[in-house]
Amino acid sequence: MLRLCFALTLALCLLTPSSSQASNDTESTLYQLMSERLSLMPEVAKYKLYHDLPIEDPAREAVVLERTVSRIQALDPTHTKLFFSLQMNAAKAIQKEVIESINKQALDPVQIRSLNADLRPKLTELGDQIIEELLISYQNETQLSRANFDAHFADLKLSPRLKDGLFKSLELVLTKPPEFTRGTLGRIQADKTLRVGVTLDYAPFSYQNEDGEFIGVDIELVKALAADLGYTIVWVKTSWPTLMTDAQNNAFDIALSGISITAARQTHMLFSVPYHTGGKTALGRCASESELTNLATIDRSGVRVIINPGGTNERFVRSTITKASIIVHPDNRTIFHEIVNKNADVMFTDSIEAQLQATKHSSLCVLLDQPLTFQQKGVLLQPDPELKDLIDSWLLDAMSSQDFEASFRKHGATPD
Repeated sequence: MLRLCFALTLALCLLTPSSSQASNDTESTLYQLMSERLSLMPEVAKYKLYHDLPIEDPAREAVVLERTVSRIQALDPTHTKLFFSLQMNAAKAIQKEVIESINKQALDPVQIRSLNADLRPKLTELGDQIIEELLISYQNETQLSRANFDAHFADLKLSPRLKDGLFKSLELVLTKPPEFTRGTLGRIQADKTLRVGVTLDYAPFSYQNEDGEFIGVDIELVKALAADLGYTIVWVKTSWPTLMTDAQNNAFDIALSGISITAARQTHMLFSVPYHTGGKTALGRCASESELTNLATIDRSGVRVIINPGGTNERFVRSTITKASIIVHPDNRTIFHEIVNKNADVMFTDSIEAQLQATKHSSLCVLLDQPLTFQQKGVLLQPDPELKDLIDSWLLDAMSSQDFEASFRKHGATPD
């Protein structure tokens, strides 16, 4: 009997896939559905070109997007909307490239697939399958692999930034927020005090002037928030290496300093709706513009890449740079002088900071035509859904005002 039980148990183990195997299967299925949907875009492009239809249809896209998001209420609506928006952008990018590469007169009408009778039903079917797979992946807490993602999308001609956005937005969709709640909003409303974490080393978001005053887009933003809600601000100095430790130790209620929304951070804390979109680019001396033109020419022996520790700049460099030497500089306020003084050659940072520093230092230039990654900034929040609802509501109103754009321009930048 014992031998029989053992045999049955062994058989069940052999027939039942492990959780990691199931996760890998779900991940691959999701990538396959996404890439299969995008692989239909050349056929869509041919139909549109032959029938003189525009690539973009903003009204229809908006309806489809809202309808899709409303169908997946179990998932975060902000991240879900971003994920499907980027899929639409990827689809339009492929269509644009196809249309620019072919001659309308050379198209054979017989070989053009019908958009309404053939392509759209297939696209709808694939879209439904993606939604279903998203829900399964979220429930199963499927872990994503960037290498697997890149392998599935290798044959699709998409920009590095668009690919990065697709992966990161998908990762955010599938990352469950922390389950515990601190009750932060109740405490804030009781004592009317808002503890705000700032790094003060990241222009144009938060930094100090020569008089030691706190200035920047985020400083003005949180001052307006506190004034509107009747709160007194208590500033809490944090840093990129200690940001998440300080957050988890409840050192502040919210934090702003151009903080990138990432899945790793979302695992422990909440984020507001994003208020800025950018990506990583390379900053270097203008004398190197003709030599360091892309990632391949930067990542080679003899090139010195400088990083500030603890944030997404360092994580990007550590995961990307394999041949160039890496120099760690602890002070983000003086790091650009190291490039000016020829102690380093390149720094990877967000495009908004790179452009700002290029205007401040005549010898510095942005080396790349387009950002390499996709990144959004948000307010880092203690895990309290009621606090998030309050901040999101206020922030959405603030972003629609002229003061929001004026604040960016005041500090030498533009909102994206």
